[in-house]
Amino acid sequence: MPKLTKKVKDLLTENMRLEIASACERILLNDGLEALTVEKIAKEASVAAGSIYNYFKNKDEIIEAVMENCFLELLGKIREISGKTIAADRKLYEIAFYMYENFPRVRRLHELSMHKQKFPDKKDIKVGHSQLLELIAGIFRDGESQGLTNAHEPIFSASSFLGVIRETEFDPADQFVSLSSSSKAEMTVSLFTVGCGGRNE
Repeated sequence: MPKLTKKVKDLLTENMRLEIASACERILLNDGLEALTVEKIAKEASVAAGSIYNYFKNKDEIIEAVMENCFLELLGKIREISGKTIAADRKLYEIAFYMYENFPRVRRLHELSMHKQKFPDKKDIKVGHSQLLELIAGIFRDGESQGLTNAHEPIFSASSFLGVIRETEFDPADQFVSLSSSSKAEMTVSLFTVGCGGRNE
């Protein structure tokens, strides 16, 4: 039987890590953190419990991988939207809509893992967060040149934009939360476009 090349082995390892992390996420979302065990993750991923440790040191490292995957998925989506040939305000709408549609999942995972460990403090995540802000800041710059936004400080505008989405979704008492993702996205974008929602013309 021919030996696997290092490239193939690395690909198989990464695929298995993703499968294990996906299994972990399903358990977290359906049953909660207290129900999460390595044995349950292994069963959900259809692998032997002992083999989990070939890919992760412990349960906390698997949860970190789940959070990392969620963040990188968001970064990829924002990169995709930022590359579209549409007006800046529509790009902001699409980003807000995507985040509102998916935020319940991210929020649940965040709440479940908060008391176990912080969001993974890794260099690639820090770089990814900077890229995320820069992508949105670039949209605000384009919006200003198109006469759609007043982004004199694009990075601040990008951070504020994400902050509005985060804060409104984390406050379940806010009536805003009960609106559709489309309505929430339109209202959020209106706060950052010229002539709307308190932005100065």
